[in-house]
Amino acid sequence: MFKVNFNNVLLCTTLFFSVFFISSCNKGPSENEKKLAMEVEDLLRAREKDSLYQADLQQEMDVIYVRLDSMRQVEEKIRSITSDMRGGDIDPSTGGLSIDQGMQQIERQMQANRAKVAELERKLKESGQQNSMMANQIASLKRSLENKDAEITQMRGRIADLEGEVEGWKSRYSGKIDELDSTNVVLEDTRTVANTAYYVIGTEKELKNKNIIVNDKKGFKPDGRTKSKFTAIDIRTTSSIVIGSSKNIKAKKVKLLPSRSSSSYKIEERGGNVYLEITNSDKFWESKYLAILSKTSFF
Repeated sequence: MFKVNFNNVLLCTTLFFSVFFISSCNKGPSENEKKLAMEVEDLLRAREKDSLYQADLQQEMDVIYVRLDSMRQVEEKIRSITSDMRGGDIDPSTGGLSIDQGMQQIERQMQANRAKVAELERKLKESGQQNSMMANQIASLKRSLENKDAEITQMRGRIADLEGEVEGWKSRYSGKIDELDSTNVVLEDTRTVANTAYYVIGTEKELKNKNIIVNDKKGFKPDGRTKSKFTAIDIRTTSSIVIGSSKNIKAKKVKLLPSRSSSSYKIEERGGNVYLEITNSDKFWESKYLAILSKTSFF
């Protein structure tokens, strides 16, 4: 390929037209004149091709500059998300996903830029042209990419530090949740104990034989409140207790030990059974142990 010099082209063009003008006054161009005219045409074509080549290189370099600008915008977005995460303005999961997507976009653009610079270097070398301006621009692009690689490495380090902070947040949060769960368990256990009552059903004779009561007047024995002998209930959800079949038990003959306020309960017969209906749970369960005597010694 010709190494084009604009001054040479201008000189040859001037010479061509001068010779052509002189020759036109005679019989026509000589062989040397024809040869000179062809060389001038070749130089003009080479210059046009060189201009197109340089325009093509410049367009490809412009693509790289656009990508670099896009990468700077993504980096700024990542820095903003990082700041929001540290300030608690954005959920770590959402922020982490956005950062990952941003870094992937930067990596893709960097790979495309490296490939494009390598292609520009190859084209310049294969052209055989000594174009110092283009060579300097390509070298500048390579330095920009190297600097960008260093910036990305630093950014990865900052992101790694942030991930460590996030893990610390998660650990502390998890610890608080565990602590809260433990507290809730203790509170629930406490509530369960506070709302658990115990009852037993039987005749006076049966309960005396089981060493639960002294009699229907004196109530429980000192050690008669053995939980294994009673049925446990949750007083928050239990408002009715089946005493037995109405064939064997009469409602008006049922007796409670210790005695309860009559305004806190009712003894009813319905559907073939006798029921203890609790109408005021707080008042009824002031004593958490209850013996329901289905028959007394007066029967």
